[in-house]
Amino acid sequence: LVSTGGTWTTGAFVSGPFFGGGTVQMIGPISPASNVISVSSGSALDVEYGAVVYVEGFTLSSSDSLNGAMSAKFGGQIYIYGTMSFGACAGYQLGALVGSQIRVRSTLTLTGNCSYAMYASFSSYLGADTSSGISVAVSGTPTYIGAFALATDAAIVYAAGFSLSGSAIGTRYSAQIGGIIDTAGGGASYFPGSVAGGISNGGIYA
Repeated sequence: LVSTGGTWTTGAFVSGPFFGGGTVQMIGPISPASNVISVSSGSALDVEYGAVVYVEGFTLSSSDSLNGAMSAKFGGQIYIYGTMSFGACAGYQLGALVGSQIRVRSTLTLTGNCSYAMYASFSSYLGADTSSGISVAVSGTPTYIGAFALATDAAIVYAAGFSLSGSAIGTRYSAQIGGIIDTAGGGASYFPGSVAGGISNGGIYA
């Protein structure tokens, strides 16, 4: 799927697995600002049930508090292999839920207020697909009501490969119920925010 630019108010939904295997590629222009999916219900990109999607060149946002701009659910896999932008969301900007994966291989820009920037739950993985050098730029000092990064219920946020810049308002991180946030020793101020992060119920922050 190749887009030369535009604005859509209906999200992209991909459900698998596909017979015979295969993946879906969503390719936008070099500038994500000219290629926008902004929805009021559901997620701008929702990948579920073993489907695999490679995406680049879009700006995503959602005003649905129960979902987010980008969602991988129930074993879905999303690979970000080109520049992506994420706008304001009532829920999360990137969310991996219930045994799913979001693997980041290229630059992210985060703008607009949200509950969470990165949300991983129930044995999912959300993070860098390399050990260093992936730029995550936070623009405009957004407010994160929940936390910038959340890992819960044995999920993993692997942030060691991110190079974070910019500032935000809200809690930096939350690791809970066996969730792991790995910064490779980046320290308590690794994530943007104005309030110290925390761990609870067996969560790990390292």
